[in-house]
Amino acid sequence: MPLYLCVSKTGTIPDDVKESIATSLTDIHTGLTFAPRSFVHVYFLENDDSLDDSDDPGPLAFISGNIRADRSDDTKDEIVNRMRSSLAATLGCDLDNVQMSISETPANWTMEGGHLLPAPGEEDAWMERHEAMQAAETRN
Repeated sequence: MPLYLCVSKTGTIPDDVKESIATSLTDIHTGLTFAPRSFVHVYFLENDDSLDDSDDPGPLAFISGNIRADRSDDTKDEIVNRMRSSLAATLGCDLDNVQMSISETPANWTMEGGHLLPAPGEEDAWMERHEAMQAAETRN
C-alpha cells in the first residue's frame, strides 16, 4: 500500500514500457510522500470493456490510486498531476487522455509484510521494528 492500478484497453500500454511506468509512478509517490519504495505497488489491468467504445472514446488510460490517509491536498494534487503527465508522456498522448483518481485508506487498515502500516511520517521506526521482527522470525 499505496496501490496504483493503471487501467487501459488491451495493447494501449506496451509491455516493454510497463516497468518504466511502474518505476516512474513509484518515484513520484516516494519523492512526494517519503514513503519507502517497498510500500508502493503498481499493477496494470487491460480490459476492452473497461473503457467506452462510443463516438467519444474517453481516456486512453486511467490510474486509480489508493494511498494512506492524512496526506495534504497539495501532495495529492501533485501526485495526480505528475503521474498523469508521466503516463501521457510515455504513451505520447495528450494529458486529457489520461485520467486519475485517488482514494485514501487509514494506515492501520492496511498491512505490508504481515504488519499494519504506520501513519505517514512514522515509516523509519516502522521499518526498524519490521526488520527486527523478520530477523527474529528467521532465527526461530
